[in-house]
Amino acid sequence: MKRMKDAKEGIVSAGGQVKGNSLTQLYSPTGVMFNHRGNVYLADNGNDRIMHWPRGSAEGNYCCWWKWKKK
Repeated sequence: MKRMKDAKEGIVSAGGQVKGNSLTQLYSPTGVMFNHRGNVYLADNGNDRIMHWPRGSAEGNYCCWWKWKKK
């Protein structure tokens, strides 16, 4: 959710759907970061990826992905 200054309600800016692996969905997000341009970066742990949501975008894109080896 994103909330503009003095706004009464927030705006869904990333995710907001049922869990999944499409570019509009997240599955177990565990971290978020914003840069100075208003872009959002999300650690989507359940999908082993970092998603990049450009400011004003309706869907994200892959920034990078990983796969942990289980012991």
